[in-house]
Amino acid sequence: MDTHRTAGSKDDGNAQMTALRWISVIISALIVITALVIGQGFFDGAPGMITGHGHLGNLIFTLAAVQLAIAFPGYQRGTIGRNHLLLHGFLIVLLFAQIGLGYSGSRSGASGALVWHLPVGVLAMGVSTVNSVLFWVRPGTSNAT
Repeated sequence: MDTHRTAGSKDDGNAQMTALRWISVIISALIVITALVIGQGFFDGAPGMITGHGHLGNLIFTLAAVQLAIAFPGYQRGTIGRNHLLLHGFLIVLLFAQIGLGYSGSRSGASGALVWHLPVGVLAMGVSTVNSVLFWVRPGTSNAT
């Protein structure tokens, strides 16, 4: 009896799931790129990179919001589980906090906000990776006997 399906399964031809899978990968990749950009901004003294870091953060949040808007109908139809939807909601909360911490720290010079910015970013990376894995490998049936 099958225990899981992958992206290549016959019942995965749904455009909604394809969009959710690829957006989840893009979000995770952009989080890594955002970290690289800020590293270059701080260590190479490139202030334009710091601005780019903020713009990428806004883009990531927007993509996550679009992904949630696509995922919710899937949850209602039963193609996405409740825990997966809650995990994605947690990602949205983390990204919202991350943007707030970034802007409050950069505008007011509040080092306390920036101190939390890094660990929240690491947590967001972990949650986005789990989110992506859950979109690509879903419970169901597999070819195991």
